[in-house]
Amino acid sequence: MNKLKTIPAICVESMIYSRLFSVFPAVVEAGSIKKAAIDCNVSVNKIRSDIGLLEENLYVQLFDRTSKGVVLTPDGEHIYRFVINVKNKLKLRTGCESCERQTLEIQNRENGIREE
Repeated sequence: MNKLKTIPAICVESMIYSRLFSVFPAVVEAGSIKKAAIDCNVSVNKIRSDIGLLEENLYVQLFDRTSKGVVLTPDGEHIYRFVINVKNKLKLRTGCESCERQTLEIQNRENGIREE
């Protein structure tokens, strides 16, 4: 059974946005799923799953997978520019890195990591 059918739509939307603004840019900046997993302190399978979920829900392929890592598709490039633009606007608006921290906190909660 598809997990998405058992989760309320608002929760799915929230998860998508969380991954869009955290996992997706991490993979782009790392250049590979494996490096992003190390940087984010999560498993490679979790990153693959998150990217797959994003692609499924955005109806686009974000990356071309190669033996050396990942490369943004034209759609992925467009979405990445959008994500970075939004993140930069949030930083300017708040005057600090709070949006980065909030994104990390959401990601940690989803991964079951507790902050002390």
